Amino acid sequence: ALGDLLCGTTYTYRVRSADAAGNQTTSANNTFTSQPCTGGPSSIRYTRDATNRIVARTAFGYTTRYGFSGQGDSPDVTQTATGSMLEYTHALPGGPILTSRSTGNVWSYPNLHGDVIATTNAAGAKQGGTLAYDPFGGALAGLPDNSNSQFDDTWLGQHQRMTETGAGSPLVEMGARPYSPVLGRFLEVDPVEGGSANDYDYVSGDPINSTDLSGNCLEDACVIEGGITIYVVGALAIGAIGWSMHHNDGYRVTLPHVSMPRISMPHVHLTKEHEKKGTTNPANRQTHEKGQARKQQVNNDKKRQSDDWNQNPNKRRR
Repeated sequence: ALGDLLCGTTYTYRVRSADAAGNQTTSANNTFTSQPCTGGPSSIRYTRDATNRIVARTAFGYTTRYGFSGQGDSPDVTQTATGSMLEYTHALPGGPILTSRSTGNVWSYPNLHGDVIATTNAAGAKQGGTLAYDPFGGALAGLPDNSNSQFDDTWLGQHQRMTETGAGSPLVEMGARPYSPVLGRFLEVDPVEGGSANDYDYVSGDPINSTDLSGNCLEDACVIEGGITIYVVGALAIGAIGWSMHHNDGYRVTLPHVSMPRISMPHVHLTKEHEKKGTTNPANRQTHEKGQARKQQVNNDKKRQSDDWNQNPNKRRR
């Protein structure tokens, strides 16, 4: 398909036809050159690993690779297709992000929501004006340039939710699925059933107080531990609780909410005999009495030794 051709590239081809007898014939080599790379790529491709992290991006015929230092999906290293280092990304305490590159470091500063609103160069000089976004992430005053290619940390950039701007309308790679800040909706079905108000909705329409960084469910109602995702869907509005278990082999089992009945324990009054041993059984009572006698004998022996020590000075001098 023409949409799969690389821009600014010369291709060689042959035309196949048939003669009067029906024999297939092939022409000599022909060439044509696709349109130059001026209006953006005809397509952008992402390569993901087994955990659904983006490990490569291809646009304009140029491939960028991403590396990770932990289990998270925020890249720490950016390389060329051949492995040459382009930049390091450091998430710093308090929210700033440092992009280390040979052409000069870039510092990105977020607001309280985690959106990058200003960038500076290595000397601390502010680059451009102060940035702003609407509640759903739409850019109101441009976008920062703080990462290689057109794949930058912008809205929710503190959490390194990369925004793709090479295809025209920006798209945020929000974990499991892409999100459109222009539409305020995800572009793929929610992978966790009941993760939000509907399959494409973003945080039940409350982007100021809630986030969905994983693309699975509301962040304050989603707990992932040991391969098990436990989420509470719209607890205030719906009051539904559910569990979603993701098996290592790839299948998912969703269990509905089950209301457990409250169990009331009957009150039990213990008599003095019960308080001593918990039973009136003669054998148990005899064992208890023997134990009490032994304890008393030990206490008497200790007291006798103490009195003897105090009355005999020679023993104290030893």
